[in-house]
Amino acid sequence: MPEKLDKNREAQIREHFPNYPFPAHLGIEVEHLEPGRATLILSYRQENTQGMGFIHGGAITTLCDTSVAAALFTMIEEDEKILTIELKVNFLAPADSDIRSLAKILHKGRKTAVGEVDVTNMSGTLIAKALVTYYVYKD
Repeated sequence: MPEKLDKNREAQIREHFPNYPFPAHLGIEVEHLEPGRATLILSYRQENTQGMGFIHGGAITTLCDTSVAAALFTMIEEDEKILTIELKVNFLAPADSDIRSLAKILHKGRKTAVGEVDVTNMSGTLIAKALVTYYVYKD
């Protein structure tokens, strides 16, 4: 795997990222990309919270899923597509402020890919840990 992400590929990912409706609706933004890795931010917003004022588990789960997808986009071929086939999240602490996800691809094969995600608050406290499996296919 190359050490640096091709600038054209990074620009392509950043350009298309806002076109994904649900992550855009939640306000998820790309902070950093490199081959097989992605760092995303989910800003604390009232509409993303649950009844006690913490970021909703569904929003955190979406952040995890989207983070692994972004990391995987740095590795797949132009004609490859991806779909989530399994996702497991352990919630470790409540989030009452902006959070950051750090995703890393552990395996990319011909048909599947697996990534892990750490979600932290901006102080570095671990909020959640996830493992996500994707189906990799061509049209």
